[in-house]
Amino acid sequence: MAGLALSLASTSLAFGQFAVDIEQEAFRKKVGQRLVRDLAVGESGKVRYVYFCVDDRRLMMNGEAELEENRNDYSISWTVKRTDEKSVTLEADVTQSQKPQLKRDLLRRLRMLRNCRDPERESGPQQQLYQVMSLAGTRSMSEVLAIPD
Repeated sequence: MAGLALSLASTSLAFGQFAVDIEQEAFRKKVGQRLVRDLAVGESGKVRYVYFCVDDRRLMMNGEAELEENRNDYSISWTVKRTDEKSVTLEADVTQSQKPQLKRDLLRRLRMLRNCRDPERESGPQQQLYQVMSLAGTRSMSEVLAIPD
């Protein structure tokens, strides 16, 4: 059987097909990509793209969000901190010109929430969800609504 797999692999290479010959997790580590799930408890990092879902009325964050080195002046960046093995806090890292956008951004994200257990939701074998303890200094959707415009 191993000979057949080797034969098929060499056949696909002979036809010029691109071979995915490294496991995704090993490739990610080799290129230095860090994710929220890589943060140690107490460690913080910057993320731009945050994916939320709801599980039993709790806001959850996907640990697959990529940590970034540089701040982006065009979109809101977030500082995520691992508070324990299963929880995070998120603080908005906004410029002066982005401050008016913060509430709109939070409302848009919260309006698009889906159930974490929804089979249509994007998931993968490495998916790790973290409970969000606070989001931009708020602890509930009603507190987000109370943020001044």
